[in-house]
Amino acid sequence: MPITRTPPHSSRSASTSRRIARLGAAAALAAALTAPLSLATTAPAASADPFTAPPVVSLWHDLPELHASARVSGLAHDAAGDLWYSDSALDVLVRVDADTHVQTSYDIAAKSNVLGMVGTPDGALWFTDSTSHTISRLDPATGAIVPHTLSGLSSLPWTVMLGADGGIWLGDPFVGNLVRIDPGTGVLSAVADPTGMPIIDLVAAPDGRLWYVRQGGGNNVVAFDPSTKAFTEVATVDDGYGIAAGKGGSVWVSGPSRFTEIAIDGSSVIPHPVDLPSPVPSFPHAVLGGDLVGDDDNELYFLDSYYGLGTVDSHGTTHFSRLDGTRTALAFDGLGHLWVNDTWGTSLNWM
Repeated sequence: MPITRTPPHSSRSASTSRRIARLGAAAALAAALTAPLSLATTAPAASADPFTAPPVVSLWHDLPELHASARVSGLAHDAAGDLWYSDSALDVLVRVDADTHVQTSYDIAAKSNVLGMVGTPDGALWFTDSTSHTISRLDPATGAIVPHTLSGLSSLPWTVMLGADGGIWLGDPFVGNLVRIDPGTGVLSAVADPTGMPIIDLVAAPDGRLWYVRQGGGNNVVAFDPSTKAFTEVATVDDGYGIAAGKGGSVWVSGPSRFTEIAIDGSSVIPHPVDLPSPVPSFPHAVLGGDLVGDDDNELYFLDSYYGLGTVDSHGTTHFSRLDGTRTALAFDGLGHLWVNDTWGTSLNWM
């Protein structure tokens, strides 16, 4: 049975009022202080703080994890806008109500290794498990889980998303297959990339197509139309490995110390070097496009193992704000809050 715990703050109006007040305080502090607000207590050894200014909305909040020994390894949101996280230490998935922050725990198979999660319009959560090589449907109302064996994939992908056609789509990181799961029946069907090369990362773009980075020949960016089954070679990005849809509609590809912005119609491909505050190179991961409530400036949010939280604005300019801990996942909830995990910590953080 699902296990639920209610946090001390469970009122939307009270939470919203406090949040508005805190956002006002954060904006005032950002104008008055030269050092960025962050969770870190110390900066890397240097003669001066090398980090550029953080986003205006920079006040983090803590939400203690439901289980004291949790190891949070993934974040996602469902169709209702609630946040989900996977606990790889205790083999549970946990739903965090976006409004009240009430947490509900759901048991999954022992020794599961959840790599991807996505919500569907019927209220279910689907998740991939590399241990059992399955994608499973979890019904939050009952806790019932229905697994479906993944076939046609050489290795379990970590990218799971809902396409404009209503299907759940996966990309194989070792073989050039796009795999579609019908959320109504669980039936799988595979579409092979014309070259058969590995699909590194995949995103559902605003034009209804699935865009992905394909290994080989400099790493090509390809758009696939589920309705026509047409593949379009859009661009080549050297060493590109991550892909995300920006808030403004462009598709962005991450690479070592840079992003490449690609217009949705393919009319422009613009490289944007990451503005590094030190000689240490940047390797962006967990790249996420979306709307952070109160922040109209940024196209993307991402994590970097050395620099912490990064943002990219519409001009391609990068800013960093330090975060302590081991951060591997970002997600928005339905209220526009940005969440980040701390794999070895005891709390989730949100702003």
